[in-house]
Amino acid sequence: MYSKALGDKKNNKFMILNQDSIPVFSFSETYKRIMEHDHSIVNIKPNSFNIDGRDRRYQQLKNFFDRDDIIQTAQQSVLLRKHVQMFVDEQEQIIKTFQPDPINFPLRYPSEIIIGTTLKQKGLLDEVINRCIQYEDLSTGNENQIGLVGFNHILDAQQNCLFLGRISNDCLVDSKAKLIIQGKDIEAGRRKLLQNLEL
Repeated sequence: MYSKALGDKKNNKFMILNQDSIPVFSFSETYKRIMEHDHSIVNIKPNSFNIDGRDRRYQQLKNFFDRDDIIQTAQQSVLLRKHVQMFVDEQEQIIKTFQPDPINFPLRYPSEIIIGTTLKQKGLLDEVINRCIQYEDLSTGNENQIGLVGFNHILDAQQNCLFLGRISNDCLVDSKAKLIIQGKDIEAGRRKLLQNLEL
């Protein structure tokens, strides 16, 4: 997918999203926030998992990396062209790095480990902004998807993120939420922020 996208020389940044997400800003505002700087955007969570505890699927990483060099990120990302080019050009070596002994150690790591850890290995984290891309409302449980997107969902997501995730395929977006996404109800956003500050 990255290789094909690199064929268009006009593509300067490359975004990976889940299929169950919607933007929380207008297209022009989303584009501006992504393109206003010369950095990749990933949500880095270096201390969000415990290799010796609940995330034993990552335990074998300790055979090949120092603990501080294992960087977990959210699956969603916005990568600079040169970072994507690096991943494509060095794909075979990256696979070998994360699976050096496929017979005795059949390692399988999701992109949430490979992207951050590889960027750290390459000394490229100074070219990365650590920022939320997709907001997920987990108040109703990890597996539940949003069937009706209300203005509170959008306002919550807009505080730090660009997209709202865990949306059902047949979800509806209420009229108030649509106005906020289009930037036509700024006052509601201000009221929401004031309420949060008062808590």
